[in-house]
Amino acid sequence: MPKHPVEPPEWIDTAPITVTETVDIAASPAVVWSLVADHESWPEWFTALDEVVPLGAATGVGGGRRVFAGRVRIDEEFTAWDEEEHFAFAVIESGVPILHALAESVRLEPSDVGTLVTSRQGVQGRAGFGWLMAQAWKRPARDLAAALVQLRLRAESITE
Repeated sequence: MPKHPVEPPEWIDTAPITVTETVDIAASPAVVWSLVADHESWPEWFTALDEVVPLGAATGVGGGRRVFAGRVRIDEEFTAWDEEEHFAFAVIESGVPILHALAESVRLEPSDVGTLVTSRQGVQGRAGFGWLMAQAWKRPARDLAAALVQLRLRAESITE
């Protein structure tokens, strides 16, 4: 399987392909964080994913997880872990041959409603495949928007 560089969250700002989605959730950062930090439950609200399994440490920078989306396996390494504030990862190995690098960042900020969640993805295709990666990434971008809606519904159903 192709290996990928570990890009920090800041790399997303300069990535050739970027996706940013936000949602305001009527729940505390603690409630939203409990869902973001529960890797195995991601497929319940991020339905493009079939399974998520921690690899090594399930929390903290340097920890990781394995994600399955259909038949595609993706291994991720956590590059930011600030409880109730920021979670980020870089894809380190995947079954996506045209992918060079991918990083994702999820930030939680208190808001008037409860918690503002901003999810950002940065993607770069392998040399010569940038145009194809840009086309291929349209569906995952839509999946991210839908996932945040489901995250909101799930978090707002939890009573503190």
